[in-house]
Amino acid sequence: MRYLMRRCRRLTLLLTAALALAAGLQLRPGEAAPPRPAAAPARPNVLLVVLDDARPEAMAALPRTTEWLADGTAYPEAVAATPSCGPSRATLLTGRYAHNHGVLHQADIGALDHTATLQRTLHDAGYATAAVGKFTNGWKLERTPPGFDHSALVGGGYTNARFMVDGRQRRVPYSTTFIGEQVNRYLDGFEADDGKPWFVYASFTAPHAPYTPEARYAARGSPGSRAQRSARRTAPTSPRTYAATSPARPPGTSSASGSCAPCSPWTTRWPASAST
Repeated sequence: MRYLMRRCRRLTLLLTAALALAAGLQLRPGEAAPPRPAAAPARPNVLLVVLDDARPEAMAALPRTTEWLADGTAYPEAVAATPSCGPSRATLLTGRYAHNHGVLHQADIGALDHTATLQRTLHDAGYATAAVGKFTNGWKLERTPPGFDHSALVGGGYTNARFMVDGRQRRVPYSTTFIGEQVNRYLDGFEADDGKPWFVYASFTAPHAPYTPEARYAARGSPGSRAQRSARRTAPTSPRTYAATSPARPPGTSSASGSCAPCSPWTTRWPASAST
C-alpha cells in the first residue's frame, strides 16, 4: 500500500509539473517549439548469476533457465583466462586479467583493489547492492565485501551450511535453496524503492563437488548419471529430453578439470522494472 501511495504521489507531481509547463508554453503562430531536454540514460537492474565449476554442457540440467535466457546474448567463444576460483572471480568483478588485479592464487584475495570493482562502481553511482552465496576463496564471511550494502555469504558445502547474513550466523538445511530465497528477499527490499536500481551478485556453490543433491531431488539423478540413463532406457520416447536441450560445447574450448572457476557464457539484459 505504501508503495502504491508513493507511486501515486510521484505521478501527481509529474502531472502538475507537466500542466504548469504546458500553460507557460504559449507559442506564437509559426514559432518552433523549444527543444526537449535530453532523456536521462536508463540505469538497468543487474543480476549477476555465478555457478561454481560448471562446464557449458552442465546447462543441460537447467532447461528452464536456458529457455529463460534465450532472448539474451550468448558468448560461445568465452573462456576463463585463469581457470581458478579466486583469480577468475576477481577478473569477473574487475574486468582485469589476474596479473593486473593481483589475485594470482586462491589465497590472494587480499591483493584485490576493492575501489576498482563492478560493485563499487555501481554502488557509487547510486545502486543498491547485495552479494549472496560464495564471494571468493579465503574471504571472511563476517565481513561484507566493500561495495555491497548487504551480504549473505557461505564458504561452501550444501547441507547444514554456515551462512553469515548481514553479520549474523545462520545454519541452513540446503545452500542452493537458501541462496535463491535470500536473493529474492534482497530484491523484494530493493524493489520497494522503484526509482533506485540494484545490483545483486548471486553466486551459487553448485555444481561444485561433492554434488550433494537436496533430499527431495535426490532420486532424479543428473544428466549423464546412472539414474538418468536408466530412466531414459525405460521411459517412452519424448521430444523433450536432456539430450535435446543440451547445448553443444563451444568450439575452441576445453574443460578446466580440477579447477574452481565460475563459468557461464550466457548473459542477458534486465529491464529497470524487472523483479526476480
